[in-house]
Amino acid sequence: MGDREDGTLVDPFDELVEVSRILGSDPRLVLHGGGNTSVKTTRRDVSGKDIPVLLVKGSGHDLATIGPEGFATLRLERLRELLPPTPIGDLELLNELRCALVFADAPDPSVETLVHALVPNVA
Repeated sequence: MGDREDGTLVDPFDELVEVSRILGSDPRLVLHGGGNTSVKTTRRDVSGKDIPVLLVKGSGHDLATIGPEGFATLRLERLRELLPPTPIGDLELLNELRCALVFADAPDPSVETLVHALVPNVA
């Protein structure tokens, strides 16, 4: 998390929503309805354990107007288990992505989710 000028912490999810809207509102960067953004962070699960997660744009959401409900929160360790050389078909992948969700009511994760999981964390 970053710091604001007043010293308070900025939540990575809040930053993701804000940056997504900025990127999505510029037609030179993103076609209407397209684009993709994500952030890696941690979330506390129901057992009280902090788990690494990937928050990624959900399918069917427009970056220019996306809100928090337009992102899917997935267990990062599970996603990394699905990376090559794991052979997986399209329907199996969609099922595995849904199974990796932290919240059952989340939107379907982007089909590029594994690419986002593969990219290393950047500070």
